[in-house]
Amino acid sequence: CILTAKKTLLTTDIENPIVEYTPLCLEIGRVAAGFLSKVDEWGVTVTFYNNVHGRVPARRLAAELGVEDPRMNYNIGDAVAARLLDCFKRRHKEENGGYYYQLELSLKTVLDTAEKSVEAQETVNSSSVGEKDLSAVPLAAGSILMSKRMKVLQLVNSLHRSDGTFLPGYAVVSIKSKFLTGVTSNSDSVECKLSFDQLMDSYGDELSCPPVELDSVAQKELKVGKRIDKEGLILSVPNGGEPIISLRSSLIDTIRNEASSSDDFSIVCPSPSSNLFMGAYVRGYVARKDERFGSFVRFLNGLTGLIPKLKKGLDESLYETILCKVTALDITSSPPKILLKKVSESDISKKKRKIESRNKGSVS
Repeated sequence: CILTAKKTLLTTDIENPIVEYTPLCLEIGRVAAGFLSKVDEWGVTVTFYNNVHGRVPARRLAAELGVEDPRMNYNIGDAVAARLLDCFKRRHKEENGGYYYQLELSLKTVLDTAEKSVEAQETVNSSSVGEKDLSAVPLAAGSILMSKRMKVLQLVNSLHRSDGTFLPGYAVVSIKSKFLTGVTSNSDSVECKLSFDQLMDSYGDELSCPPVELDSVAQKELKVGKRIDKEGLILSVPNGGEPIISLRSSLIDTIRNEASSSDDFSIVCPSPSSNLFMGAYVRGYVARKDERFGSFVRFLNGLTGLIPKLKKGLDESLYETILCKVTALDITSSPPKILLKKVSESDISKKKRKIESRNKGSVS
């Protein structure tokens, strides 16, 4: 027999405590008192009576309460109020294993005053149909997200494998569904991935090889539970995967300016569906360097071009945002094969002035 002297447990739910995994006890949306039986970096476990327990993941704590690290905010034994979100019946992995129940919980039991104020302000800002249409953007590559639309839920460190492979870390960010169009799920938010190599246009000389410094850069730029005070760009939307976000301001400005410029000197950030042509000016970022070939430049939805090694492709800095000119294009393959040459905006301006001068001469 296990006893408790916790005042919260003694004065709450005495008439109808959660004592078993039955529909009578586990009414969705119910708020009940329990205590924390486990606290780690991945979240907290709330235990009720008779060892009935459920889990609150760290992502939910960050999204709902702005908790950066559960270990800093909670301790084992803390009495808490938890709201039941869902209950799943699972089968044990072992052969001939029985069933067990998994409870999804939330520690956010009421909408606090501050959040009500934020929600009210957002409602006022988007009260008219026109303003609402302007604030919501398609869930598609190339869409620009307003600042403070993204909330950091989790930071995942980079992975450096024994075979030399390096995978940049990433942040899990959430965007409220009302700020997006074309969302197919019924969730009130969409989780996206913000890779640590997408935090800025240039990392300068901060990165080594492999760029293990990305984690420390992310720790300075991002805080779990906080909104990102920068515009964002939906870089790609993989089939069946999480949308990829970028904070590169040069790419955002390029896409914003595409609509207002349509001559041969326009700078674009293309996608696989773009009508590329020889001589087009494109802006992307160096996603990978290969000693055998050169630098691979990535654009929207995974479209990739190559600055060949023979054209000084290996001189480019990894993860640098760069401006290029399409020098060769094979659209018969899928995806298209694209060869690039790095240029500068001054190069484009000089060529534009030269052609304008030539056209004036021919007219006169």
